[in-house]
Amino acid sequence: MKAIADFFNKWILALGLVVLICVGCKQSNPKIVKDVTQMTFAELKVAADKGDSAAQFEIGRRFADGNGILKNSSEAIAWWRKAVAQGFPPAEYDLGVVYGRGDDDK
Repeated sequence: MKAIADFFNKWILALGLVVLICVGCKQSNPKIVKDVTQMTFAELKVAADKGDSAAQFEIGRRFADGNGILKNSSEAIAWWRKAVAQGFPPAEYDLGVVYGRGDDDK
């Protein structure tokens, strides 16, 4: 019986530690991490100017698609380059597609 109690005590302790660690993670609280696709352009611009690579990518995507703003591939590329400089994979992909098609503004 003592072995079973020890087993459960260890698992409860481990589970408690995981919960404590996750409570401190931004990913565990969706209210802290705002979805950039739901942000206004003005909110994105503020975040992007502060160096938020996800916001920089989203601005680039909006310029590329003409989503809520005039379509402008030069602006899209400029914003994606900023996100790429920070190692943001989705921007690396989209910029690579643009370069692969030869649509870049050399």
